[in-house]
Amino acid sequence: MNKFLIVADQSNYDIKVPKSIKKEFFQLDDTFLLTDLEDGLSMVRKIGKNDSFIYSNEWRYVQNGEKI
Repeated sequence: MNKFLIVADQSNYDIKVPKSIKKEFFQLDDTFLLTDLEDGLSMVRKIGKNDSFIYSNEWRYVQNGEKI
């Protein structure tokens, strides 16, 4: 089982963890886009570290009462 601790702001980067636990820092940015879909959401996500990033586009909407 994997466990993760997520720190939201830079002032908490210096948290004390045991040396046996790997500590990594990465950047995650979500940009929400306007959409014409009723009850729809479009988002571009940027995630990465050390000036190397991956971008993804996600669409969320409701169809027949089910979240897609």
